[in-house]
Amino acid sequence: MSLKIYSDGSCDNKTGHGGWGWCISTKKQDFEMSGLAFNTTSNRMEMMAIINALKFLSTLSVGNKKKTLYTDSRYVADGINQWVYKWSKDNWQEAEDRQIKNLDLWKKLYDLEQKSSVVILWVRGHAGVPGNERADVLAGEAMRRAKRRDGL
Repeated sequence: MSLKIYSDGSCDNKTGHGGWGWCISTKKQDFEMSGLAFNTTSNRMEMMAIINALKFLSTLSVGNKKKTLYTDSRYVADGINQWVYKWSKDNWQEAEDRQIKNLDLWKKLYDLEQKSSVVILWVRGHAGVPGNERADVLAGEAMRRAKRRDGL
């Protein structure tokens, strides 16, 4: 049996308030977590959800189970499965010396993904996938907490 992890990020582009969330189900227990951020973007929240899920995953004793993380972010799924290996080999430079957006998070995500042996796959958002729907709720609630803290 494989271990499934679902992650999502959310951001109010008008205010820059964001949230992330993830959920993991094991035979013994379900786990979930969320967090918030200010002055952020949706892409950063998507990445923070995965980074925090992988950090937590490293604390679990899951043995050699196949681990699959599902994200509804094409940006993150394509980035980790296609772009990041080239960037790391090219000393974290993009073609024509352009700055890689969210480089700080890409480096963290790459490192954690290498250590965790997790497969990261894209799943269509808002398509009725229960784990993805739960991660979306967690991210949305965290974003609203950030807005309330600022009195919005």
